[in-house]
Amino acid sequence: MKTTLKIVGMLVVVLFVIIGAGILALPQILSTDLAKSKITQVIEQKTGRKLIITGDTSFKFYPDIGVSLNDISLSNPPRMAGPPLVKMTALRASFKLIPLFKGQVEVADITLIKPHFILLVDKKGNRNWDFNMAASDDEGTGEPSSGTSVTLGSVTIKNGFVHYINAKDDVNLKLEAINITLAQKLPSRSINTKGNLRWRNEILNISSKIDAPDQLFANQPSKLFIKLASRFTDSEYEGMVTLGDQPSIDGSLISRTSSVRQLAKFLGHKLPAGNGFGKLKLKTILKADAKQIQFATSQFLFDNMDIKASGTIDLKRKQPVIVANMEVDRLDLNPYLANQDSGSASSSASSGSAAIDLSAINLVDGTFKLKTNEILYQKARIGAGQFDISIINGRADATIRALSLYRGSATGNLVLDGSRSTPQISGNLALNNVLVGAILRDFASFEKLSGRGSLSGNFDVKGDNVKDLKKSMKGNVKLNLAKGRIDGFNLARYVEQLTGNTVPGSGTGRDGKERTAYDKMSASFKVNKGVARTTDFLLTGSFFKVRAKGRINIVDETLNMRVAPHLFSGDWSFAPPLKVTGPWAKPKPGFDAVAFWGGSGAVVRSLSGLARGGSLANSDLLKRRGLKNDAEIEAYLDGKKIDTSNDAPAAANNPDDGAGTDAPASPLGGLLGGDQNGLGNLLKKVLP
Repeated sequence: MKTTLKIVGMLVVVLFVIIGAGILALPQILSTDLAKSKITQVIEQKTGRKLIITGDTSFKFYPDIGVSLNDISLSNPPRMAGPPLVKMTALRASFKLIPLFKGQVEVADITLIKPHFILLVDKKGNRNWDFNMAASDDEGTGEPSSGTSVTLGSVTIKNGFVHYINAKDDVNLKLEAINITLAQKLPSRSINTKGNLRWRNEILNISSKIDAPDQLFANQPSKLFIKLASRFTDSEYEGMVTLGDQPSIDGSLISRTSSVRQLAKFLGHKLPAGNGFGKLKLKTILKADAKQIQFATSQFLFDNMDIKASGTIDLKRKQPVIVANMEVDRLDLNPYLANQDSGSASSSASSGSAAIDLSAINLVDGTFKLKTNEILYQKARIGAGQFDISIINGRADATIRALSLYRGSATGNLVLDGSRSTPQISGNLALNNVLVGAILRDFASFEKLSGRGSLSGNFDVKGDNVKDLKKSMKGNVKLNLAKGRIDGFNLARYVEQLTGNTVPGSGTGRDGKERTAYDKMSASFKVNKGVARTTDFLLTGSFFKVRAKGRINIVDETLNMRVAPHLFSGDWSFAPPLKVTGPWAKPKPGFDAVAFWGGSGAVVRSLSGLARGGSLANSDLLKRRGLKNDAEIEAYLDGKKIDTSNDAPAAANNPDDGAGTDAPASPLGGLLGGDQNGLGNLLKKVLP
């Protein structure tokens, strides 16, 4: 914006200095037989520059006064080196004859043919278009003397060229193929402009209206309307504008583009991959000068998001600094995720190939207060939130003041560091009274758990793709849930198959799928290099209390857990050692036969007796061995050997001890018999 204002001012000042000096010279030209020397003398007197005319000079006197100067150039200030400020193939001008006798100058038209402007700013900030270096203050304006009235008809630039070189701020800008006409209307003296030019090989169409050009060229405010249209953008500004050393604007801006991505590419900026940065419509009230832009009541329609904003942009630094308050109806992050073009975002994410690109954070610095009614991220739909965001040197620090999600709330902090070659993300979050199962489903594609409660922790990851992020993950997580279920595994039915005993809750859900309902679940996890370990997993329900220790591999999405469920029903209880392994989307529970059978003197002796033709009460076999107490449960979970050498042998089952055919049914049913609950079939079901 600052550069645009400067260039507009420079073009206008340079053109009117030349035109004004020529007008001043006209009466003397007529009285000195139209000598070239007089024209150059007046120009040098009024501008402090040398006007060189190497081509022919011609005049006409009827019906208007006309002058034609060919192959001319105007030098830089005396103490500034470089090519001429302007040179052109020809300058054509015509003036109405009758007003000259009244001391008035009415310019019918002026045409600049192939003007070539070189606008320079040296390292000290000196500008070659500064005409205050003339011989005297009175003569340094490039305007007619105080007694002369000037009216401008039209000025046309044909095939012009502007090269702006700013050595102080390292700016190099070229505008080519400039074909523009400026026309002044009476009596308002307003100037209308229409035409086009080429910038970066793209044609920009321009139309404008300056209400008070005399004030504008005297560095006073004037109302301006200007419209720019190209392949990439269509923009309109209406309001006050001031040129000169302290350019400024104060008005309304409307801008539209069908693709922010294509517009950014045209302007020389590369945006991160993805489908985002599409359509944009902006309407704002703004005030701007060389140091700052203030915008208020701004409305954006950006990638189908409705955004309202107000704030400031500090232009004093090379990197713009934005301070803004923003409200977004729906913050949709999905278009800005990499690898979305192919429509296989989910497969890319699951395979870990989805790229992580935080380079967009480097585009601006600033602080933002953001309110949003909804946030969309992949499958997740997050509710209303309030955030404080700070961006400094490519590092974004977001504080979650309030966030409604999954029927609960969240607070915390998130840091996105895009300043390094490898992106880094860290944060700490506290989720309260949320549907944790739904969160795991949407963010981790884990659909086996439901429940409501709290989830809190901190994390730190780095990498340029999802798989690397998972591999690097470290942190701590605490989980507390209530009244939920585990899908795909029916603990009650599993125990029935293992023992032959009827256990409450063994039925399937209404949809016929296996599941285990629980009352409470709690655990803490320590995460390092993408592996989460827990030593205090606890799950309780109406007929069980389950403890577990083990690890969850976040990279491979697998489980390896030792599980000690204490199952009970009436006066019966059983604590079989289990292992749960395999992919977390479909974990495989297995009876830990080594822990159950290994080292049990009683079991070994009982089985030996069975081999010799003896008999045994089935229920006693399992009651004799399993995880008998807390000490054995703890030992099993820690992977230690359980000492069963002193176990008493199992009692024989015979009619004399009341365990015959009329004895109460044991919870093992026909475990050792030939029915479906026989030992062979059982082992096939439960052994890993």
